[in-house]
Amino acid sequence: MAHLLGAGSVITGCGVIKMFSSGRDHCGVVNGRLSGCPKSPNCVSTQATDSKHHIMPLQFEGTAEDAMDRITLVATKMRGVMLVVRQEGYLHFECRSRLFGFVDDLEFFVAPNGHEIQIRSASRRGYSDLGVNRDRVKKIRQAFTVDGGLLPCHR
Repeated sequence: MAHLLGAGSVITGCGVIKMFSSGRDHCGVVNGRLSGCPKSPNCVSTQATDSKHHIMPLQFEGTAEDAMDRITLVATKMRGVMLVVRQEGYLHFECRSRLFGFVDDLEFFVAPNGHEIQIRSASRRGYSDLGVNRDRVKKIRQAFTVDGGLLPCHR
């Protein structure tokens, strides 16, 4: 069974398959993983293996649907953040900078039957983001911790 994601992607039992270019070519879930980060320092991901790009995933209690609701609530309260894709276990937001209108992609993924949220936040263009993507994820993590809805993952 396939569901239309919008912006040129389809989600299937195997993950997200990109159907055509949408300006978000590096977004989605393939084989249970978010896209990797480029070599440039303008991306952070819980699935990155190098320290320059790596951030810790979030763990949660309860259902994945409740976790996705909470992420949506927190992220959309941030300036310039708009939800563009919501599917079971996957969220994709566009984050537009106020001054120049640069767009970053912010993604969250929870594997079926999992209690860990994978995150990727990446600039679409340029080389350096001056730490904006890492700071964005830190703010989201803090909002969860303060309210007790999600707890940082400690390994």
